[in-house]
Amino acid sequence: MNGTDVITGIADAVVPAEDGRPEVIIDWKSDVNPSTTTLAHYQAQVRAYMDMTGARLGLIVMATSGTVISLDTV
Repeated sequence: MNGTDVITGIADAVVPAEDGRPEVIIDWKSDVNPSTTTLAHYQAQVRAYMDMTGARLGLIVMATSGTVISLDTV
């Protein structure tokens, strides 16, 4: 019997390209001082959104500090 992996999630914002396909995924986080493990989890989360949508750029916006972590396609 073959299984199926189902991944769900909600990105905070998706910026479409001119052709309507997702180009940028944006996810805001409100952590004050996230750990390295937490940041790695956020990066994996946004990369999964990018993989699922074909977006070329992902942005993790740390709302409290104003830091933006940029993830490009590999």
